[in-house]
Amino acid sequence: MKRAILLVDDDPDRFFIDELEELEGCEITTAETVAEALKLLYKSKFEAIILDVVIPAGEGYEEYFSLRQDTMGCPGFELARMIGEGSFGKITTIILSGLIGAPDFSWRIDRLLNDHIFAVCKSGSIDEVFKILSRIK
Repeated sequence: MKRAILLVDDDPDRFFIDELEELEGCEITTAETVAEALKLLYKSKFEAIILDVVIPAGEGYEEYFSLRQDTMGCPGFELARMIGEGSFGKITTIILSGLIGAPDFSWRIDRLLNDHIFAVCKSGSIDEVFKILSRIK
């Protein structure tokens, strides 16, 4: 049976999706905004989430995220926080960002990490993502 993966990215890499589906035997569902991701998370069950934190909020969420100072204009941080707090159960989550290591973003990402939330740099990330996904039972 294929593993259900939610890819939350406003500009998903088709090669990355194909590799996940073919090599890792995953069924990929995509969401391009936090609003789309939330709808999917409330109605479907996923074994893992691959999340780009720099994504749009989506219709109806712009004002909420603009009021939250800790999101730095990146609604994906709030989605990652909700996942980390168990709002949708304990789901393996991979935070992808080209900003990992950047001082303004690192502390925000670091405080989200735990035993099921991992951070991977977006450039050259496919092997690291495969490694994390292979640990899901």
